[in-house]
Amino acid sequence: MGKGDKKTKRGKRTSGSYGVLRPRKKTTKTIVVKKKKRKAAPKKTAAKKTKAPKTKVAPEVEAVKAEEVEAVKAPEVEAVKAPEVEAVKAEEVEAVKAEEVEAAKAEEVEEVKAEEVEAAKAEEVEVAAATSEEE
Repeated sequence: MGKGDKKTKRGKRTSGSYGVLRPRKKTTKTIVVKKKKRKAAPKKTAAKKTKAPKTKVAPEVEAVKAEEVEAVKAPEVEAVKAPEVEAVKAEEVEAVKAEEVEAAKAEEVEEVKAEEVEAAKAEEVEVAAATSEEE
């Protein structure tokens, strides 16, 4: 089973032959696709732009138009904002209340723990006093 064995891949490579153990590589046909060249688009000449004549509007008319626009927009904006603002305020109030409740609970827990510690210390003192009397 070395380089001289005709039935192994190593032997086939050495002798340069092909067979079941060393099949030939399949060749694929390569197709070359040529890209079509695009024709250059004709250059466009820039057309001269004409500016529209400016019309002067009296400042009084502009002020009236601005007031009308604001008058129309204001109720709509307020109508849209009012429920949203109320909802946000309600959420903030609920959050503050929840924080206050949590703080109160934490204080109560601390007070109960302090009372338990004091009671335990008092029991220890009593037990120590009772043991010292017995001795």
